[in-house]
Amino acid sequence: MRGQGCSGDGEGDVEWTVIPLRFNASPARPLLYIHASSLPHRPRPGISPRPFASHLRLCPRNSVCSSPLACGPGRTSICASLTLSRSAQLPSARHHHRRTTHDHPVLPCSMASVAQLPNETLHAIFENLTPAGLAVVLRASQRFRLVAEHILYTSITIIETLPRASPVPRHSATLAHTLLARPHLADVVRRLAIRWQTDPGPRDDYVAAAGPVLADLHRALLKLVHLEQLDLALGLAGGTLDARAVLGGCVFPSLRIFALSGVGRGSMSPKLYATAAGLSPPVPIAWFLAVTPTIEQLRLPDCYETLDLLSDALPLLATFRGSALAAASVLPGRPVQQLGLVGHEFITERDLQRIALASVPIRYLDLSMMSVTPILLRDISRHLCAVEVLKVKLALRHTLHHALSGIVSRPLALPPPLSGGLTQTVST
Repeated sequence: MRGQGCSGDGEGDVEWTVIPLRFNASPARPLLYIHASSLPHRPRPGISPRPFASHLRLCPRNSVCSSPLACGPGRTSICASLTLSRSAQLPSARHHHRRTTHDHPVLPCSMASVAQLPNETLHAIFENLTPAGLAVVLRASQRFRLVAEHILYTSITIIETLPRASPVPRHSATLAHTLLARPHLADVVRRLAIRWQTDPGPRDDYVAAAGPVLADLHRALLKLVHLEQLDLALGLAGGTLDARAVLGGCVFPSLRIFALSGVGRGSMSPKLYATAAGLSPPVPIAWFLAVTPTIEQLRLPDCYETLDLLSDALPLLATFRGSALAAASVLPGRPVQQLGLVGHEFITERDLQRIALASVPIRYLDLSMMSVTPILLRDISRHLCAVEVLKVKLALRHTLHHALSGIVSRPLALPPPLSGGLTQTVST
């Protein structure tokens, strides 16, 4: 950001430049600093450039403030703004923060109108604040609210622990109500993650309590057409919750990362699920994947069904994590190079054959989320010969009975340290 101004000492116009930002905050009086430097606009012989500095200060409204801005109890306001002065004429700023090796010290300056700062500068300042700091800033003024909301709602993560005594996800309900009440925020949200941690046992009480919240969340998701990352871990696997209750009718043209768990029957067998829930298993998530071709990373840890996808679906898929049954139906014909398997330790030969039909060789294989036997590793090595990184967790009972001989069909040469190549990783 550049501008011109008078130095006040007769040396002419000055060109100033805002350089990096530094922050020094305390709960009582947070400080936002902007480093600036200057050069004479018209160089004169014998005059060397001297640094300029300025700062913005946020102070509580219920404190004594000398700012010309109005203050009042119970709220927070910006009580200082940008101005430029020569550092030689300003007192030291050692009481504000420690000096660094930067050539431009941060020094206090006189007040000016904060309206002189463009929104781009305010955005560059506020994006370094914590969510709690942004919550304070957005209560300062309408303009600050718009800038701070753009940062605060770009990436949303909600993690809720839902004990059986209090099964209503209140934070998720508040988020859904906010997005519905303020439609302009829908254009801001790019990343959304909602994770519910529930107690084990029957799901009926949870599904009943979360039903109204899921309905509002579904209405909010219909408006988030600019989402790039969506992670829903609802913790209700084994219940009657269907993914259509949350994602039905949703279209995300820019979605690159998608993760869904905690819905449907999960790892429960179809017979037990039908007996417990009294319903047939819900429709797999293939209907959503068919209308979202931009997905590059897909995680379905609770999907133990075959996904019937058309051959042209998910053309950009590069990473998949899920059960072997789901992987066997997703990987054929798709450029998946990173694969993570979850679930039971038994993988059929047919599933391994179909997994090997990916359009590119699988280079990274993560088996740490399942108990692996040496026999299973031997079978995997016969079909996935191009694996360069292998991550496994061997059960102790298996390592005591096997010498790990015959796990691989050919020797694997490990590259030297720090060579930049990929290696095999085995953990017990």
